[in-house]
Amino acid sequence: MKSTHEVRAVMMVAVAVTGFLGISVAGAAATVETEPIVIAGGSIPERDGATVTDLGLFRWSLAEGFVPIPFQIDERVDHTFNVGTEYEFTYNVHDVYGEEDGTLDADDELVFLFSSAGEQAPAGETPPAGADGTRHEIEVTDVTGEVATPRYVYLFSGTGLATSTEMMITWAGGPSSSIDTAAYGVDFDDPWLLTGYRVKSPCGDGADLIDRFKGRAGLAVNQSESEEVWNVTAIFMGEIVGPVRALRYIQGAASGVNTIHYDAFYPDLWERQYQLRVHSVSDLWIYLDWLPGRVDTMYSPR
Repeated sequence: MKSTHEVRAVMMVAVAVTGFLGISVAGAAATVETEPIVIAGGSIPERDGATVTDLGLFRWSLAEGFVPIPFQIDERVDHTFNVGTEYEFTYNVHDVYGEEDGTLDADDELVFLFSSAGEQAPAGETPPAGADGTRHEIEVTDVTGEVATPRYVYLFSGTGLATSTEMMITWAGGPSSSIDTAAYGVDFDDPWLLTGYRVKSPCGDGADLIDRFKGRAGLAVNQSESEEVWNVTAIFMGEIVGPVRALRYIQGAASGVNTIHYDAFYPDLWERQYQLRVHSVSDLWIYLDWLPGRVDTMYSPR
């Protein structure tokens, strides 16, 4: 059993009002090695219904055989908001509420890094201890050509499978806290108030680079709502923290009480996605307000 997935290294340093923000902190040029691989459970139909805690992900090499790699499976759920009111709606979110059943579904996500993948294992290779014998081979290919040959990981199920102890994300959780990787860190003072962004060595010195992550909605930047206003009614929905990704969910933005946004933090990449549920607004700005003297050069992917 096998599935194939393509990856591409992209330096994302842009904001789109359609709902996505991505920042790469891998240096002046992104590398496919730090690219996260996110695979929907529907791409692994033979594992549908498997108990998530019974699944293990491995790479293979001739020298070491099967070796466990850092990975996580993040379940998703159709969560109903404002139950019993005229504002009731259902939206598919990562399961920060702990509502899912702990089994792999089509919309759940398997997450690992391209750098963790290895060689292709021979067909008759002995499975890792504890595996039930059935393996699923996942082939990942770099479409940019930076890495010429495909790489492979192997998904097994069983009891007592070996696991990797490596944690690439450090976060205690909660709305007012810091999230750190080896490459960068971000600091939150409240649900909407992101007040620190730090790039670590060798690409930075670890000092804060921003005044704040800011937002404006209205007729003009200086005549509009701000992240301060949005924060008043915001609710911290919850978090998921795993070896290779942390997810932070927020609901509410002033009168947009059902607007939802979440941050996804990977070792070298930070993404934010918005689901806007709000009345008509004339303009919307989301931007990083850099500290004077801390940023004087802008690097683009090309």
